[in-house]
Amino acid sequence: MGQHLGFQKASNSLRRLLIEQDIEPEQCGQFDLVSYGPIFPEIGKTEEQEYGEQMKLHKPVRDRMAALERDLRNALAAAGYDVLNLVRSKAQPDPDTWRDVLAAFSDNFPKLKGGAVNE
Repeated sequence: MGQHLGFQKASNSLRRLLIEQDIEPEQCGQFDLVSYGPIFPEIGKTEEQEYGEQMKLHKPVRDRMAALERDLRNALAAAGYDVLNLVRSKAQPDPDTWRDVLAAFSDNFPKLKGGAVNE
């Protein structure tokens, strides 16, 4: 979390998004982190595995996760929450996993309850 608020251009996405909204991160009293998971099992690299082999295993999981992040972002925005980022993904929705994600985040974001699925 700290890196996302730091000054390294390659890793400070949250800082940049806040500043774009005229919010100085140093002026915030606190940040609340809400997370859910793990959703998918970790794909560990073995010693005998080459990078290309690892990426063949990683990319489908990465793409499924990106679709869930996109759907969550869109559902939060549709429910009226202020969302800082835009998540782009062309991956197909995963309705079964999406229901679990929506239910988990609805505890902290009550306007999501009964909300749209896969915006």
